[in-house]
Order: sequence, then structure tokens, then C-alpha cells
Amino acid sequence: MRPLQAEQLLDALTQVTGVPVKFNGYPRGMRAAQLPGVLPERRRDLTPTEGELFLRRFGKPERLLSCECERSDDTTLEQAFQLLTGGVLNQLLSAPDNRLGGLLARGKSNREIIEELYLASVSRLPVPEELNAACALMERSKDRRAALEDIVWGLVNAKEFLLRK
Repeated sequence: MRPLQAEQLLDALTQVTGVPVKFNGYPRGMRAAQLPGVLPERRRDLTPTEGELFLRRFGKPERLLSCECERSDDTTLEQAFQLLTGGVLNQLLSAPDNRLGGLLARGKSNREIIEELYLASVSRLPVPEELNAACALMERSKDRRAALEDIVWGLVNAKEFLLRK
């Protein structure tokens, strides 16, 4: 089991939420895996976007060398904070036009929404216990959208989402 690389993780987060991340000098909607490297720190004329900072924190190299040895695979506390309270994930979850907003606007039931979120994030339907717990959270929540954001946050922080075999 290995953690997803920076580009894979950011692209997976944008896929789950349905919101593209902006990168300096590239068109909106460009995937992180398509970037040649993160913005070098010595380029002080451009303020790095949240997406570029996310990639740097998760080990995407500047591509100063032509080998993978430049990439850092170490897990850091800063990475954990990014997934818990980071700007990128919060922006993706709170964007009004994200996957959650679309599902709510289409009037989908709690069960349908939860099943779609599981398929989008961990590529499987929820087991009955997961479905019941998520539905119970939705039913007792005063803010349906906030409950869905919490569910997606939990899914993208699960080992099943963050690690690959």
C-alpha cells in the first residue's frame, strides 16, 4: 500500500467534488497530472495558487532534475493538516456549483446522493452500515448541504481513498 502521489490526489479530489483547481498560466480545468512541475519558489513574481501549494506540500517536484529522485514521498504533518483543514479541500467542498450542489438541485434522495458520493470517491456502493449511518446523519442535520460536505470530507480522508495497492 502506498499513498497517492500529489497529482493523483489532487485530481481525485477534483473528480469527487466536480470542481477544477486553478493553476497559474494554465487553462481552468487542467488536471494536476498534466502540469510539468510546480511553480519554483524562486519565481516570486507569481503568487502560487492553493492548488500549486497543495502539490508542493504533497511532494510534487519542480522538475529541476530528470529523475523521480526529486520527488518526496515522505508523509508530513503539513499534509495531514491540508486534508483536515486545508484551503483546497475546503474550497472544493464549499463551491456552490460542485457535485453536491448539483445533486441537491436535482432533488435526489439522501440514499441516491450518498451512493453517488461513494461511487465517485471510493468506487463502490456503501455497505448497509455505512449507508444507514450516512442517512441518519443527513436526517438529523439541520443543514443538508453541510452534512453532505462532512460525508465527502470523511470519504476523501479514508485510507481507502488515500492509498493505492
